[in-house]
Amino acid sequence: MINSAIADITGSTYEGGDLKGFNLPLLPPKSRFTDDTVLMVATADLLMLQQEAGHALDKLTKEDFARHYKLWGRQYPKAEYSPQFKAWLESDSLEPIYSLGSGVTSRVFPIAWMAESETQMMSLAANSANSTHEAPEAAVAACAVAYTCYHLIQGKDVDSLKATLEQKFFLPMEPNWKSLHESQSFSTNAEDVAGIGIAVGLTAINHEDALKLVLYAGGDTDTIGAVALAVMDARNPGYRIPPIEQKCRDILLGASGEPLLEVMDRFDRLFLNQDIPHGQ
Repeated sequence: MINSAIADITGSTYEGGDLKGFNLPLLPPKSRFTDDTVLMVATADLLMLQQEAGHALDKLTKEDFARHYKLWGRQYPKAEYSPQFKAWLESDSLEPIYSLGSGVTSRVFPIAWMAESETQMMSLAANSANSTHEAPEAAVAACAVAYTCYHLIQGKDVDSLKATLEQKFFLPMEPNWKSLHESQSFSTNAEDVAGIGIAVGLTAINHEDALKLVLYAGGDTDTIGAVALAVMDARNPGYRIPPIEQKCRDILLGASGEPLLEVMDRFDRLFLNQDIPHGQ
């Protein structure tokens, strides 16, 4: 899970910018974590609390997800939420907003590690998305990310998974990387981000290669990166990317991110069999 936070941080300063490339600095000045890190932690924390209390995960409702997203989001009010989402976060309402925004895609992957069946995984992923985003397309995008990670964890091969994603979710798994690199458009649409993020995660050689490909393609780089590294973790759990990780931990710690790190480290120990560096 720390790897998706790393991708969020490395993509934070390049989001929507004209600067794209394979060899860009991964952590330029002003790199920071965004709402993607906060809300993926919120998802993982809710699921682990439910499990630790001895309650079935499929008892979680979209209102449970909404409350937990508000709980964590309000702890980090400057984490670069969209204006529409920020207004929802600050309100007392649990009613979702109509949004096609990409935030649903980066926060959903913990479900893939904890769900006990595909049916449960898809239901939880839909509840996660529908808790804040009323648009059906957003839920489809979130389900596509969870579906990808779930089946990689279960050992499905990449080629057959790509074919299924194209047929089931209508996401192109062989995007034109050169066209993305040269494009001046910037989409935060959940389906666009899910498609590119999943494609990066299924194409890249390793985690570092995935980070570079995200910055080459450009666009919603923090969210695309978080999705891509979630997919890479499902392909190769326990992989670490020092010294980038330590620098990102320092960024988190410097912005009151200790609670975020605690949840991420607990999740990684439990589900990714990831050893956390001594003293952290």
